[in-house]
Amino acid sequence: MSHITLEQVVRQQIALSPRPNGQGWYSVVCKVCNDHARKGKRAGFRFDGETVGYNCFNCGHTALFDPSEHRTLSRDMTTALEAFGLKKEDWQPVLFALMSTEHDITLKNKRRENYEPAVIELPPYITPLIDNGDEIDQYAIEYLLKERGIDWKQHPFFIGRKTSHPSSKRWYARLILPFYKDGKLIFYQGRDLTETRQQKYLSPDSPRENIVYGYEQIQKETDDPLYIVEGWFDAWHLEGVAVLGNKMTSHQIHWINQSRRPKVVIPDRFGDGHRLAEQALELGWSISTPDIGDCKDPNEAIMKYGKLYTLMTIRTHTYEGFEASVRIKFYCEQKAKNDSQRGTRVRKGTHPTQRRQES
Repeated sequence: MSHITLEQVVRQQIALSPRPNGQGWYSVVCKVCNDHARKGKRAGFRFDGETVGYNCFNCGHTALFDPSEHRTLSRDMTTALEAFGLKKEDWQPVLFALMSTEHDITLKNKRRENYEPAVIELPPYITPLIDNGDEIDQYAIEYLLKERGIDWKQHPFFIGRKTSHPSSKRWYARLILPFYKDGKLIFYQGRDLTETRQQKYLSPDSPRENIVYGYEQIQKETDDPLYIVEGWFDAWHLEGVAVLGNKMTSHQIHWINQSRRPKVVIPDRFGDGHRLAEQALELGWSISTPDIGDCKDPNEAIMKYGKLYTLMTIRTHTYEGFEASVRIKFYCEQKAKNDSQRGTRVRKGTHPTQRRQES
């Protein structure tokens, strides 16, 4: 006997685009951030078997419902559905159907394949970072060393070039941070080097719910803690995992849980770092609240105090359970400091695009 699925409910209740895009997303205007289509249809639903995913590339709201793993809808999914006008009685039949014996373990085994991230390619205007005397490359090399403490030769960095391609302008003068799994490119981020763009980090319009940086660390056989952080640079220095924000998806949690290493989350001190910490506590993971003064994250602390001290204070300020929840309230500040307090990282006139404008 057939049963109703969440995909059927979504298709019946929400006006989706007629056809999916190249990544399988049926585009919609996000009702969660509700920007009234000022940036176009930046959100979408994706269906894979009976799994339903939602993602907004504008506000970052993500949700996933996998009937092989879940017997109820997550808060993120109900938030998305309610934003589109659906009510509990619309999706409740889906949950009732899951109680039947028709959903056997074969469905669960099939769903495991959905956690694997897709392999992607870099566009032609993104090429390897090289030391060839080009101003953009030289600035990127200097930025990595002086601002991040990284020798550019230690990782395969890329740079966004200006070409005739219509999309190259958005990526020009961005340092490209590639993400790999089993030696294959699965994602990348572009960090603005001009310090003039409103969007500091730019990502491709591709699914990111199962993307983390540091798959090789998850697979490493060691008893050392597995450090979980928000950003790429922090993860690189700590040889840890980056989840690209202050909230983990169920896919990211799935991958991190593959590791037998003790899991320790180091939230950013400013912004909404407490959200990642609270999520980690619900999973039974540990939290580190290192003594790093007014530094925002481990990378900034390493640049100010050195790597040895930063690693030491991370280890000595690791807590779990109730003690961790109390310390997080004092560690994570809800509001970021003003630029006047933290100072600016921009060295005025040193970026080649700035020099051209001033000359």
